[in-house]
Amino acid sequence: MSAPPAAVHPGPHVERMSRVDTAWLRMDTDANLMMIVGVWMLQPGITHAALCERIADKLLKYDRFRQRVVQDAVGASWVEDDAFDIDRHVVREVLEPRPGQSMREALQERVGELATLPFDPRHPLWQYHLIEHYDGGSAMIARVHHCIGDGIALMSVVMSITDEDGLVEHRQVVAGPQLDVLMLHHVFEHDGYVHVNRVVGSAPN
Repeated sequence: MSAPPAAVHPGPHVERMSRVDTAWLRMDTDANLMMIVGVWMLQPGITHAALCERIADKLLKYDRFRQRVVQDAVGASWVEDDAFDIDRHVVREVLEPRPGQSMREALQERVGELATLPFDPRHPLWQYHLIEHYDGGSAMIARVHHCIGDGIALMSVVMSITDEDGLVEHRQVVAGPQLDVLMLHHVFEHDGYVHVNRVVGSAPN
């Protein structure tokens, strides 16, 4: 039997994970992923390039979104991902409804599939999935592992890409989405979605 990996010692680009976040990490099972999934309906739509730019500006300033997780015998560490590629984390999706299936049903089905798809542990534990053309705008699915932060604080950070200041600033470059965002926050359990919090923002006048 091989020995467990030795603890990763903190350095300039290494940070030990807290016990609470390590617990979230180790609670992952195939049937119960510790993942937060959010869905946004954006009017007007947003392009993949514009979303990548906004995420780079709003999210990547936080170390956690550039770090991968390395587990060892005594816990886990946050380590800078030297192979970080934003295109790996901001993914284009195209919905192709089956005969008789609505776009909304196709979106719900895709969210369910993504909620059961584990992250690649070689890279930071988050992804955005963008459907550029959905119901006259765009739809965006965000997946973030719970070890990156607690639900309320985490969704506040994730939703920062739609905040008013960012939109006003970004509107000078692209036709960014208004702040009429419907955010569905799901915590996925093995028997389905256990709760849904709805946060609806209205566009500034």
